[in-house]
Amino acid sequence: MSAAIRRWLLLAHRWTGLLLGLVLLLIGVTGSILSFQREIDAALYPSLFRASGPADPAITASAVQRIVEARGAQAGTIRPPDAVWPVWVVSPARGPGGGGAQGGAQGGGAQGGGTQGGGAGGGAGRGPEGMARPAAAPAAPLTLYIDPATGTVLGERDTRDSFISVTRQLHENLLLREWSGRQIVGWLGVLTLLFCLTGIWIWWPRDGAFGRALVQIRRRPSVVLNLDLHRVIGIWMAVVLAVVSVSGVAIIFPNWFRPLLGIAAPTPGGPPGQAMSGQAMSGQSGPGAPQPPRREPMRLDADAAVAAALAHLPGQVVTGIMPPSRQRQVWTVTLRPEDSDPEVRARTFLTLDPWSGAVLEERGPRTRSLAEEALALQRWLHGGALLGMTGRLLVFVSGLAMLVLFVTGLAAWLLRRRNRRRTRRAVALTGRIA
Repeated sequence: MSAAIRRWLLLAHRWTGLLLGLVLLLIGVTGSILSFQREIDAALYPSLFRASGPADPAITASAVQRIVEARGAQAGTIRPPDAVWPVWVVSPARGPGGGGAQGGAQGGGAQGGGTQGGGAGGGAGRGPEGMARPAAAPAAPLTLYIDPATGTVLGERDTRDSFISVTRQLHENLLLREWSGRQIVGWLGVLTLLFCLTGIWIWWPRDGAFGRALVQIRRRPSVVLNLDLHRVIGIWMAVVLAVVSVSGVAIIFPNWFRPLLGIAAPTPGGPPGQAMSGQAMSGQSGPGAPQPPRREPMRLDADAAVAAALAHLPGQVVTGIMPPSRQRQVWTVTLRPEDSDPEVRARTFLTLDPWSGAVLEERGPRTRSLAEEALALQRWLHGGALLGMTGRLLVFVSGLAMLVLFVTGLAAWLLRRRNRRRTRRAVALTGRIA
């Protein structure tokens, strides 16, 4: 590579980093947090995730649904206990007919606070510091947390304003949802990939001493220390950052990758290759998915839906159960392999007839083409969960590495400016003395 090209790459790398580094840093650090989002959520709200004992076999998905309905609410998604969240978590139904867990006279916790609640029965609601809360309709449907040992409602909260929810919004759209924030983040992912490529090019040792270039950190002077830290940490994290960047871009701009992978353009509720959409990620089927003839009453309960799903896919773990709604007269069950990280919330989506339990649609590794599965897996590759705890730790460290890269790059630039100013002053002073 010629010296001129190297210099232009260095200038582009430096000035783009100085101008946009803080935004990239924000995305990186929030990504680190989200790689352990459920563990952090459980640590922030311990009373909501503390089971009183071993799970009672009688507290099944159907029992949980009845507890929710007894409170005047409608379940949107029922999540069984797992190693990270050892309680039942019930998200409210959205849209028409979705009431959400009621606070106030229904009993339970404060909105957004995740305070302890009572059982399935009533009693006046309690806000912070144990003070009575006015019996008024809640501002938003609340998520319920149910003890698997007793069926007691441990609490409720509006998760939309939680720390993890705000962190996710920062990571996904910079809190600019109404101003194309998601697309901005996608283009910043492209920029991060270019940073990785130009950084490798600039780092590449011209003398062939790769071993030394991978580990050499000189302590003095300060500008050299910061540059060496920047180079060594950057080269070690470059591959991880590049993979995370590409997967993030694939999540936001899947249509860029479909032609490259030979995947047809999606249609509403269409093939499994659409798993990158928010709807598919939430486990909801699209409007074009199969709809059975409507009959009354619906005989299949949550337990029967789970049994039908496991009979269809033995050796899987159920991660979510979505009851029929006014818009979708079907059961939807999400599953993951038994040996996968619990953070992998769904690898397969099953749509079930609510009367017969027959599988109307399966979206997962068995029905996707290799290319479609590769695109669908970007969601779990991006957070590292696809590679288990090792992958999540790598993603966590790579996000923090962006903090170190920004600080060392900025420090080296500032120190160089200071040294140049000192040199100019010294030269000017020497000229006056002469």
